[in-house]
Amino acid sequence: MTSSPWGTVLTCEENFHSYFGGDPSSISDDLVRSIHQRYGVPSRRARQYGFHMYHDRFNINREPNEAFRFGWVVEIDPYDPTRLPVKRTALGRFKHEAATTVIANDGRVVVYMGDDERFEYVYKFVTKGKYDPLNRTANFGLLDEGTLYVAKFNDDLTGAWIPIATVDGNRIIPNPSLPEPFQSDPVLCFINTRGVADLLGATKMDRPEDVEWNPITKSVFVALTFNERRGASGQPGTDKANPRPLNHMGHIVEIKEQNNDPTSTRFTWVMAILCGDPRATDENRKLYIYGQPANETTPAISAPDNFAFDKLGNVWIATDGNPSPNRLGKNDGVYTLNVYTKELKMFLSRDVDVECPNVAKYKANPPT
Repeated sequence: MTSSPWGTVLTCEENFHSYFGGDPSSISDDLVRSIHQRYGVPSRRARQYGFHMYHDRFNINREPNEAFRFGWVVEIDPYDPTRLPVKRTALGRFKHEAATTVIANDGRVVVYMGDDERFEYVYKFVTKGKYDPLNRTANFGLLDEGTLYVAKFNDDLTGAWIPIATVDGNRIIPNPSLPEPFQSDPVLCFINTRGVADLLGATKMDRPEDVEWNPITKSVFVALTFNERRGASGQPGTDKANPRPLNHMGHIVEIKEQNNDPTSTRFTWVMAILCGDPRATDENRKLYIYGQPANETTPAISAPDNFAFDKLGNVWIATDGNPSPNRLGKNDGVYTLNVYTKELKMFLSRDVDVECPNVAKYKANPPT
């Protein structure tokens, strides 16, 4: 959950697949069935929740299109209870972990997003219109028009934002390289955003969670929590942006947009942190910070999940998964990365199964 520059709340529909049950083989429409399969609908967790046994809307055999109504970013106005929440469908449909905004120099708004699942993608949306700081109401439609992009990370440390589709008024203009049925029915670019990203050759990442713009460094930090399936039999192998097979530790990538412009379609990137323990003997579990092995006094870290930035630009990192014996077997915590010295420190350790403390309160006045 984040806020927009005009004070609304952007909340994300993440693991929506968990609530749908039924038999996908009984769905007669091949397209509907294939999209559900791409999104993990129905989920094995459905038996745990049991919604589909009591409510037809969660049974894909009785309501096969209901799942398409979930997986969006929802905008809520906390200042006006009469204004209904709106699903901003132009931002794409996937398991949104984040939807964080930045205002570009030309006034357009950019929304950075991660799809929190193994081998999924990093996205951004660039609005057609410009933010008006003097007219709050005029900003409410900004997230309905613009272009949705997906990230391609090249092995030479460059990258590109590949356009998926543009919404311009009542028109949806898909990437011209996309095949049917996306050209004749372009709304599918948003209903099946994952399928489009597959076709466009975007980079499959190790569970992209928080994606945040650092206002001091003018760069984007991407949390890749972990992906223990990377390089396993039948699974995608490693690449420069996801370099570890059976990645239990996770990592953090820093993106530098061309000309420091968040609306740019080109970027460079660097591996900020390969998570792990500086004392580990296994290279796949060892801690590296900006390409250098951390000294043994540096705290171990794994499963980065969320970010915040203080007024100096230092990166505050909250983790979610350290206690697993496959990772560190220690409490999760909040860490700080000094963007100038590249020094990592642990600020606090927290109870097991507590995902994310409120690190955002340290933005304005970082502790000393």
